[in-house]
Amino acid sequence: MMVALADDDNETRRSIMFQRTEIPTPQDIALGLDGIHWMIDDEGCSGYGGIEQVTMSDEILTVTFESDTAENVRIAREISVDLALPPADLLKLRSGLQRLMP
Repeated sequence: MMVALADDDNETRRSIMFQRTEIPTPQDIALGLDGIHWMIDDEGCSGYGGIEQVTMSDEILTVTFESDTAENVRIAREISVDLALPPADLLKLRSGLQRLMP
């Protein structure tokens, strides 16, 4: 399962993605890969788990990372994404995030 946002469909400069396997294997669990995989812009800024909270209004998606995660990956602890989506897409995004986040 995956939820992703990008600033442009064709010429993407900024993006955020969340992904989680629905049925983790024993190996995934043993390696700590059974949580949410997130990525900001590219694989150089990504990880598994470390998300403290995700909140969403009709205008803004806010992701709060655990302090250790933010420090290790050298990102702000809180990242906000302005949403300029039609109501139907906001509903899809909200639904996808609810299914993805435990």
